[in-house]
Amino acid sequence: MKTRKIIFLTTPFILLVSAILYFHFRKDNTQISRTVEVREVNGKYSLYRNGEPYYIIGGGGVSHFEELKDIGGNSIRTWSLHNAQEILDEAEKNGLTVTLGIEIGNQPWGEDFSYWNVKETNKKIEEIREIVLKYKDHPALLIWGIGNEVHLFGGNRVLVSLFINRVAKMIHEIDPNHPVMTTTTAGINLDKYGFMRVLCPHLDILGINAFDRLHLVENEISGPLGWNKPYIITEFGVRGPWETQDTEWGAPIEMSSTENAQFIKHYWEIIRNDKRYGLGGYAFYWGHKFEVTNTWFSLFSKNGKKSETIDLLQESWTGKKPEHHAPKIDKLMIWDIVQKQSIYLDASNTYEVEIMVTHDHKDSLSYEWEIRADGESAHVQSRHDYIYDYLLETDQNKSKISFTTPKTEGGYRIFAFVYDKNGRFATANLPFYVVKNKI
Repeated sequence: MKTRKIIFLTTPFILLVSAILYFHFRKDNTQISRTVEVREVNGKYSLYRNGEPYYIIGGGGVSHFEELKDIGGNSIRTWSLHNAQEILDEAEKNGLTVTLGIEIGNQPWGEDFSYWNVKETNKKIEEIREIVLKYKDHPALLIWGIGNEVHLFGGNRVLVSLFINRVAKMIHEIDPNHPVMTTTTAGINLDKYGFMRVLCPHLDILGINAFDRLHLVENEISGPLGWNKPYIITEFGVRGPWETQDTEWGAPIEMSSTENAQFIKHYWEIIRNDKRYGLGGYAFYWGHKFEVTNTWFSLFSKNGKKSETIDLLQESWTGKKPEHHAPKIDKLMIWDIVQKQSIYLDASNTYEVEIMVTHDHKDSLSYEWEIRADGESAHVQSRHDYIYDYLLETDQNKSKISFTTPKTEGGYRIFAFVYDKNGRFATANLPFYVVKNKI
């Protein structure tokens, strides 16, 4: 009787322990079988791919895959599904993975998408479901990225977050083999993103676009109200135009490619320092793009030449210096006017501009010059992207030239491009304002 009582009392305990062990080992086995997953060990998070640790050393962009692989990179990030099949295939060919962006609404932030409209959100989820089914088994796929900075202008943050969580839940149901993230900015409220843990329990990773606030991310993520889960720096690059000094008429002052390179190298060192939550980062922009200017974020020239930033990333990522190094910009000046002053020039007048450069083979360098009008919007290319023909008529292949200012009053920039014979370039520009009378 006593033995029976002991068995009766201990049976629930044995069943409980058995259940715990079963689910524990089943969870571990499930984790091992997943293609890509986030694992947590002793409070530290790591990304695993095919059972091996995978730290993201990436570029944000959709071109120059071979160059990324050559300097030690392993992954690229997209913002939309445009040419997704081609991008995934090209990445696989070059031994790279892809964080594949799923656009919600139109770029840049999906302001046209109504998160409160149940019919519209249901339709969007079904559209995304077809996308996930199409690409979930591609060997280059690393992570699903739901939206980019949609919290900024997408509407009510609670509604936006709840919708993102619905998408993440759906993705996990049909693709348990890849983590899901959404991307926000390293803004002033990043230290309060703990609300995302409550509203988005199906999100595995938070993507953070961080520029001059990058040094604050680690502390803000791990604060009492912070995300306190894994994150990826989905964009790291030079200071954004919203973070720089402006001229008196409001034109942001752009750093030279040499200054940019030092910033990005330093930012990568910061990214590597977070051993608890950080899973890596994507350099921005891996390619050539127009945003404010055609050089602000571009790590490549319009004709595919490499900037100094790429040389320094290679050193950081591989520990090896490149055989050839890009030219270094020392100074760009109109007469004796230094870069960070507000420069006013007379309309239809002639001035001299000079670019000063350091390079091992300075005599072999070539030069190009452009003048472009500063436009009204940072995101509308046609308002900026105009090259004045009169400047192209000058002998551009010199480090010092004369140029004639436009007739029309307004804000402009003069750009200098310096090329070596080894596929490298450097660039700098000066904003100036054309007036009828000299000030």
